[in-house]
Amino acid sequence: MLFSCVTTGMPGMTAYVGFFEVGCPKKGDKVFVSAASGAVGQLVGQFAKLNGCYVVGSAGTKEKVLVYCCYVFGYKSIISFKCYNIYSTA
Repeated sequence: MLFSCVTTGMPGMTAYVGFFEVGCPKKGDKVFVSAASGAVGQLVGQFAKLNGCYVVGSAGTKEKVLVYCCYVFGYKSIISFKCYNIYSTA
């Protein structure tokens, strides 16, 4: 797994170390990802999903929330911090 993170560059290494080495989540934990549509945030969200966590993210625009976070990345819930709306796919 570490090799594939190295090929994603600095965002991949930042996401990997921050999630697995610092955060140390377990299956079933709830993970909040700030800037969930950004370079590091989207990877942290994917790591959390692969690890069996419930992922909640935040993003700014409605397009980022609905298109990227809900449909492309598959987060369970998304908070739009500019519109103050909460979207849920569960």
